[in-house]
Amino acid sequence: MGKNIGKLALSALTLSLISTPILAKTIHVSTTGSDSATGAWDKPYQTISHAVNQAVSGDTVLIQGGTYREEVKIENKNNITIKGHDPHQITISGANEVNTIWSEDQYRPGVFKAWLDSNQVETDYTQVFVNGKFEQMARFPDNITGEMLNPMDQKSGYAVIANGSKPQGTNVRSNVTFTWHNGTTPLPNVTFTDEAIVRGLIGKLRNNIFSASKDGADIRNEGHRLLSFIGTNNGPWKNEAAYTAHEGFGYIFDLSVLDRAGEWFYKRNQNVLYYKPANGTMNGLTVEAKRRKWGIRVINSDNIKIENIDVVAAQMEVTNSDDLHVNACSFQYMTPFVYRRDYGVLKEGIVINNSDNGLYENNLIGHTWGSGVILESGQNNTLNNNIIEDIGWLGQFTVSLWNTAENTTITQNTFGRTGRFHIRTTEHVKSTITDNDFFEAMAMGEDAGAIMMTSTAKSVPLDLKDTVIAWNRIHDINGIPAMDSDRFNYSRTTVKALYMEDVNNYTVHHNFIYNINATPYDRVTQGKPVEPDGKPIYLGPRTKHMDKKVHYFNNTFYNYDDFMNIWHMEDPDLNLGGHMSNGSFRNNIMMSGKKYYFKGDYAEITDTSTHKAIQGGNISRIEETSIYDFAQEIAKAPYFYTLHTGTNTAFSESQYSSNFVNPSTGDFSLFTGSAQNSNGAAINGITGGSPVERGAWEGETQWQRDRIFRAGATISATDFPVY
Repeated sequence: MGKNIGKLALSALTLSLISTPILAKTIHVSTTGSDSATGAWDKPYQTISHAVNQAVSGDTVLIQGGTYREEVKIENKNNITIKGHDPHQITISGANEVNTIWSEDQYRPGVFKAWLDSNQVETDYTQVFVNGKFEQMARFPDNITGEMLNPMDQKSGYAVIANGSKPQGTNVRSNVTFTWHNGTTPLPNVTFTDEAIVRGLIGKLRNNIFSASKDGADIRNEGHRLLSFIGTNNGPWKNEAAYTAHEGFGYIFDLSVLDRAGEWFYKRNQNVLYYKPANGTMNGLTVEAKRRKWGIRVINSDNIKIENIDVVAAQMEVTNSDDLHVNACSFQYMTPFVYRRDYGVLKEGIVINNSDNGLYENNLIGHTWGSGVILESGQNNTLNNNIIEDIGWLGQFTVSLWNTAENTTITQNTFGRTGRFHIRTTEHVKSTITDNDFFEAMAMGEDAGAIMMTSTAKSVPLDLKDTVIAWNRIHDINGIPAMDSDRFNYSRTTVKALYMEDVNNYTVHHNFIYNINATPYDRVTQGKPVEPDGKPIYLGPRTKHMDKKVHYFNNTFYNYDDFMNIWHMEDPDLNLGGHMSNGSFRNNIMMSGKKYYFKGDYAEITDTSTHKAIQGGNISRIEETSIYDFAQEIAKAPYFYTLHTGTNTAFSESQYSSNFVNPSTGDFSLFTGSAQNSNGAAINGITGGSPVERGAWEGETQWQRDRIFRAGATISATDFPVY
């Protein structure tokens, strides 16, 4: 309703402008200008915000090179363009220079401190850049490599932590050991401050340690390698019941561990920023600290164009704004570290609400603790030819692209390394996901996938409204292990390419899906060995009836631990249970000898509106190494699932090498003499000419067959500024 009122107001404004002969003009901005000037080329304004406020329909705000430290709010505007004069010379920064006096800290040799007013820092934590370079928050162990998404590498700032334990009761002290493995030294002989944080990727992700002394954790060094804390995030470390977690990876943030050149820490409750320079002096150093949450905000504005602008240390908001075009921009270091009590998707980054027909193209989005793009609501938005990489350093429910908007087109993008999901969808919406390159999802977790769509908290499966996932490369997904003490004695690394849980009415075709295998891991604690569990596909349906199409055609799969799993749950008392009636796998090429799993479990559905359920005993287990045999078994009582199979090929390793040009590098084009060039079945609307190839390298012409090799963005990250 609010959006409609805004539209009426804008329409009235537009009509009045049409009836008034106003010539579109160019408004100039320069860091050396003045907001009391005229905005002419020789008398530019100084701030983008002031220029935008003066702009009317048809105007262009042309920005000269420089750094603009402001929040640019584009509100109640129509048909204006904001662009940089030259590509990658204009920066909107959420950080300001720290211009207060630096003095050496008498208690910490080589560490300097300066006043930073917490009232001027809009986020709970800040970020620091020195001479334009991103610097690390004070941490134990030190992050030496600068890599933020590699917890199995001790040099990236993670220790192997073990023997986490919490006794019965609330507000009780828990313990965890920072082990010596991979070269981690004992805990420094320090007393942690009242702003210390302990983060542990230990146990299942929702059971991780995430405690802050400012929230009551009272983190203590108990000597040598033992750390104690009071659990402050909602979950087993805070709940009444006793809990143990065997092994994982963790770190501590605190001023007390600031010991390495280039590290910093912000004592917010004292308004003091600390930094340790490499050469023992602050002379010649320009220090910037993040102050503003937002760099650009587009609110109640239509037909806005934003071009050639680089945003650093700030997020972007788009609310009630249609036909926005963002082109050739970058958004880096958008979100600082975030302390979280709750478990759920972190909706920080480029946040889009109630906005239609947006086009985001040729942009770089990356290097952030939070998520990338949050497309919360709207319709007919397009993301084309973007690079979205290095997302989700926080390691807890971050996503490169959250999409719950209708009819979103996601095409020709490169989705690089990310903490958890590349794409996550939880609503009944249509998506068109084509020609993308997805790689290295799940860098900070397990039990999820590159593309994850799920009906969690709903009583019916998601209707994906004829969603298409096609001509993509999805590869190199390895995850990290989770070892938990739950009743299943969990110890595995589960990763999926396509985590399609209780969703239907979609087609997956012409994709290369390969190297979906868990990173090998040898436990340092006693217990069940870590099971590698990398699979291309998981289907659900748990307690839901999937009666619309679940179709997989002409895909090439290679190098994975096992192929697929289906999880059926049913509550006999309520006569509710899972089902699939329109599954179809045709013209695919997969590996021979890999397992197809069906797990049937009883459950008690405790909430019929959400199908929240408590898992009970098992009904049966089905394991097959042939998709045909698997389909035959799950079609029998008591399940009666329908999975049509036909014209699929299962290859041994040697057969991959004799049929494909170079499977080890992802070149799954077929040799001329391969039988797979002509043994496929024609599928209306899917396959090209005749004869029909099996696998993803299929089409009437060479250009069509090679389409999948053109997946991914054509721009390069090196085209954009490096911080």
